[in-house]
Amino acid sequence: MDRQLSLGQYLIITVIVLLINNLALWYFLGSESEEMTNAQTDSIQTPSLIKESKELENIGINQNRNRNNELLAANSDEADQDQDQDQDQEQEIFEESIEVTSAVKSYMASDEFFEVLDTYRTQRQEKQRELQEEVASLSTLELLNAYSSATDRQEKSIILQALYQSDLTAIDSYQLKEFYNDEDVNGWMKSKLLVAMLDQKDQEAINLAKDYVATPRRANTSYEIWNRLFDLDRDYVISTASEMSIEQLVKQGGLLGSMLQDSDAKKQFYENQLDNILNSNNSRVFQNLQ
Repeated sequence: MDRQLSLGQYLIITVIVLLINNLALWYFLGSESEEMTNAQTDSIQTPSLIKESKELENIGINQNRNRNNELLAANSDEADQDQDQDQDQEQEIFEESIEVTSAVKSYMASDEFFEVLDTYRTQRQEKQRELQEEVASLSTLELLNAYSSATDRQEKSIILQALYQSDLTAIDSYQLKEFYNDEDVNGWMKSKLLVAMLDQKDQEAINLAKDYVATPRRANTSYEIWNRLFDLDRDYVISTASEMSIEQLVKQGGLLGSMLQDSDAKKQFYENQLDNILNSNNSRVFQNLQ
């Protein structure tokens, strides 16, 4: 009796286990089916969502494109209007310039213009004459001060001419150097100032003179400068003549004239340059060194 009950218990347990397994299998299969159903649903809905998204995007692009086209059209209209206005303004300016040119030509051909021109010339000449008389009464130092304070170009030119004809040795060397460094002083006036400073044996003036004669555009420097440089720095002049090319020496009449009067300097010069002189094809070399 006890053994049969034991078997029954086994049977009941077996049945319960099978039921539990079936329930678990059913639950598992049901969940998997639901997931597959959801996946199928998502796969069905995704193309639809993508399609809707693309449609919205296309709508936005088309709207932006239309807006840009409208802006471009508006800007084009404004540009056309601005261009038309510019052309109209250019035409007005052109017409006005023609009118002004015609009016000026007509006035310049009139008797009134010649009367005004004659009056201007007369007044200018009178002013120049009065200035020349005033300048002629000034001393060299007064001329120098007048030049420094003058602002009119014509006035400066008249004073400069008077200074060139005056005795600059009466002016201190430092004042002459200040005048020499003025931007408006031309080459011929600088040469005159250098001679005056060298006559005062100013050591700084010697260096200024060397820089002056070394400038290429001053090829034919005055004899006065070279002559004074020879007296103050003999070796420099001889060395310069010995190292200078024959073609350059031909143009430096002042240098040769100041040096070749001294027998020792002449000897040194020919010792250094004789071969170059004989080999030169420039006929002027023999004329200048005859």
